[in-house]
Amino acid sequence: MKLKHAVIQCATFQVEDCADGIAYCQIFDAIYPGKVPLHKLNFQAKTQDEKLKNLRILEKATRESGVLRPVQVEKIASGSFPENLA
Repeated sequence: MKLKHAVIQCATFQVEDCADGIAYCQIFDAIYPGKVPLHKLNFQAKTQDEKLKNLRILEKATRESGVLRPVQVEKIASGSFPENLA
């Protein structure tokens, strides 16, 4: 979590808050600049569908960047603690 705070400088204190995909997208964009179209993200995502859309943007960016481990969008969007730490 320290890396997340250092990279995106936000006040997210619970792992479950990452379920909307925003933090993951911002961290990935910091590592691979310009690979995540941040303007397409819904920074106010509340519903499961909105969260899934954000995570699918991340999934596409990772795939196009050659990252071999797939993004488990449904599991992450569920907001469960173990799934967001995996």
